Amino acid sequence: TILVSDWSSDVCSSDLVPHTFRTTLPPDSLYFDGHFDEFHLLPAVAQLSCIVMPLIRQEHADLGHVHKLRRARFRRPLEPGATITVALSRTDLRVQFEIRLEDTVAASGTLEFLAKGS
Repeated sequence: TILVSDWSSDVCSSDLVPHTFRTTLPPDSLYFDGHFDEFHLLPAVAQLSCIVMPLIRQEHADLGHVHKLRRARFRRPLEPGATITVALSRTDLRVQFEIRLEDTVAASGTLEFLAKGS
């Protein structure tokens, strides 16, 4: 399921420079319902499966299946209507991600992939 369909990006042609994307989370998304009754936030699994992974697949279609998730940290809640910036940096079969709320890191980690066809 698509959480966000309207991204602005600052895509660089080099894998050495992070690709960055910016969007505002839709306040009416069903992903915010049910985590806490009085405090709506985007669960970590939705951050990975509905934000980070679709961007990785869009930018790095040559990667295979996810093999490992390393150093995942979810430091700040992502609330409905928040404007976020996502940065992706690739080295070989690893992609580091960072989700920011203005100047604060909200989530970060590294996904390791298998080679496509493995």
